Amino acid sequence: MPLIVVTGYPSCGKSTRAKQLENFFQNKYPDKKVKMINGDEGLDRNSTFADSRLEKELRAKLLAEVQRELGRDSLIILDAHNYIKGYRYELYCLSKSVKTTQCTLYLPVNVDVAWKWNCSRPEEDRYSREIFDALILRYEEPDSKNRWDSPLVTIHEGNEILFQDVDAALFQRKAPTPNQATQSDPVLSTNFLYDLDRLTQEIIEEVLKNPIEFGIRRVTLPELSRLRRQFINYVKQNPIEDTNKIRPLFENYIRNITI
Repeated sequence: MPLIVVTGYPSCGKSTRAKQLENFFQNKYPDKKVKMINGDEGLDRNSTFADSRLEKELRAKLLAEVQRELGRDSLIILDAHNYIKGYRYELYCLSKSVKTTQCTLYLPVNVDVAWKWNCSRPEEDRYSREIFDALILRYEEPDSKNRWDSPLVTIHEGNEILFQDVDAALFQRKAPTPNQATQSDPVLSTNFLYDLDRLTQEIIEEVLKNPIEFGIRRVTLPELSRLRRQFINYVKQNPIEDTNKIRPLFENYIRNITI
């Protein structure tokens, strides 16, 4: 069943909008299950987002929960920050791999307004100024030109959700067709992990030396290392039979994320 990815600045009203969506779809499709995945549930926000390791663990946990639910008879609403472009691409690949639709609900809001809303929360639920500002700086705005952000439904402050637009995006269009990057065969080679590690590292070194040859913008080593980890984790969960496919798949993955 479909996936809705809710995204926006911290304290921009994501959970409120997610709850409105949940109510709408429960009423419209009473025979369907609506599964809400809340990224803040039981979370110490400030300590989590101050520690890159804890933040990565949170994203991995949410991704795994989405993966478990996709393909079941339920509509999934992912109420989390979802601020990293590469992470939203991973979600898109998961949806595509099980032949289901997905849309992005974006809630743009002025930074000062978001901070005001943050300060109106109970003290234990607030972001510190340092963490709030860091999350704002790290936020990668969705773009309807990116297939992993499309269809993109944008709801500005004070406006009502265009429920029919979200409904149409999920239930009135065909799901994208899985390809090699999202649908693969089981691993047969005993040297697969070694080849995966070696080939992806070689590509990282080549991209750093000459990004223009790969048709991408100049990227940093930390950014490429992050993409490499994401790709390796995905391939481990969705292995391919032919190691000769690793290089073109990873090159294509880098191009898709760094356009």
